[in-house]
Parts: sequence; C-alpha cells; structure tokens
Amino acid sequence: MMNYFSVMVIGNNPEEQMAQFDASLKVPHFLKYKINDASELRKKAILTVENMITEMNENPNVLEYLHNHLSEIKEMTDIEYFSFLTKTLQHDEEGNAWDDSNPNGKWTSYRLGKENAIELVKNDGTVTMQCRKGDVDWSAIHLAKQKIYKRAWEMVIENQEPKHDADKIMLAIMGDKKDYLLNFKTKDNYIKYNTSYWNYAVIKDGVWKDTDNHDSIDWVINFYETFVEPLNDDELITIYEYQMNDAND
Repeated sequence: MMNYFSVMVIGNNPEEQMAQFDASLKVPHFLKYKINDASELRKKAILTVENMITEMNENPNVLEYLHNHLSEIKEMTDIEYFSFLTKTLQHDEEGNAWDDSNPNGKWTSYRLGKENAIELVKNDGTVTMQCRKGDVDWSAIHLAKQKIYKRAWEMVIENQEPKHDADKIMLAIMGDKKDYLLNFKTKDNYIKYNTSYWNYAVIKDGVWKDTDNHDSIDWVINFYETFVEPLNDDELITIYEYQMNDAND
C-alpha cells in the first residue's frame, strides 16, 4: 500500500527543489547500512511507524496498514529486519548493504496537493495549492475550530458534563479515547495539534526537513511558527503530495 504525504516547498523553483529528492536517481555505489547497526535500524523503524500512527490518527485505512506493519517489524529479530530492509540492495562479505540509489531520495512519485494535504485558503476565499504567503488567509486554516477540541478535552479528561446534543455526540465518539488524548499531556497541546496548519515535510533552499527526526506532536504544533511565520509575504508556497518508498526506510 502506497500512501501520500504532503510537502511544502518554499521558493520560486519548486519542481527543481523536488527533483534532487527523486529516489530513482542513480549515484556511485555507497555503503548504506552496516550489519552491526541492525538493532538501531529496527528501533528507528519502530519509532518512525509509531510517529506515523500518531499523525494519521483520523485515517482508518492508513492506520490499519501502519498497525499491521508495526506488528510485523516488532515480530522480527534485528537480523530478520535487516534482511527485510536490505533485500533489494547488494551485500558484501561481511553482510553490509551497498546501494546506488539517491541517498537523499524521499519520493517515488509526486503531484500537486489534491486529497492528502491542507488546502491554502486565499484572502478572496478561493482555495489553491500554490500561492504567495501573503495571499493566504492563515486564520482560516491555522488554529481554527478550537472550540471542538477544547470541549472534547474538557469532557473526556476533565469530566465535564455535556451541555447540549452536539456535546453528547462528541462524547459518544471520544469517550473511550482518554489514553489517546493523554498522549498530548496538556489541553493546549491537544488543541494545537488538531487545529494547526502543517505538512509532513518542508523544502526550503534545497534542504528537506520532515517528521522523521522530530517528535511528531512538536512538529505539528510548532510547524506554522517554525516554517511559515518567518517567511516574507512574497514567498511562493507550493504544496505537493508525494509517495514514499517504504514506511520503515
């Protein structure tokens, strides 16, 4: 199963910036994985998939796939996972894995944002996946609809009583998700996580950053302040959806 993830590309040359992260590009052979790192590689894969599960909490189809994939990794030994991870690579006499694919490869295909990215709402009310920062009504897509998540937290965590029918419906849906909400530690984190504008990855000045090396909750709630707010109003923003090779890579 291949899943799409959103990437925000900043600058007037979005396709050029995306091109350098094409996983199909070939380079001279290099040592990609050491057999002695098998344990750490498996631990990293488990953490990566766990973070993805947190990020995809409202997509049941993707969640099912990720939970199954996580179970498979956990059932493997370190060496079994190493063999699985490197099955398409070349191995030397010591078992280390060598590759000639792009070490910076992040995508196998991509398209302009469509179904798996937050649309940019412009000041005139129209939506797009490419425009200048100053043309976006950020209040429409960042920290909007906070009351819904505030009430969910108040009823599930703070044990407040429902005030009307809408509250009762929400409690029926969220009432058994206390452990999930507690993952966010605070009400503010939970509200920000569910209302913040964010993307899975960012490219600016040819540098790719994504959630893989960040705490997923911190990434989401700090995305706007870290990557959007500092931009000049005339900066071009393009939102793409890309497919990854494998969730454990």
